Amino acid sequence: MKVKRFKRRTYSKGVFKEMLINRIAAFFTAAVVLIAGCSKFDPVTEIPAGDARTMGSLVVSDDFSWSMFQTLDVDVTSPQNEAIKPD
Repeated sequence: MKVKRFKRRTYSKGVFKEMLINRIAAFFTAAVVLIAGCSKFDPVTEIPAGDARTMGSLVVSDDFSWSMFQTLDVDVTSPQNEAIKPD
């Protein structure tokens, strides 16, 4: 029966140091993400008076515009004070 022999990898000392630094950096990154993700936000303890608690109690003023865009007229002149004509 033949015994298979595998070649051993040979690493320089710098490779182990680089791998250790990468592992430490990955550990600290994971720790920061875990700590930041688990932090609780301050709960809102008071609701200001007059705020609506349901959709039915919302009141929109009569002069409110439901428009999602606004048309503006803009005059543009060139640096030579010549009028620019639209195409």
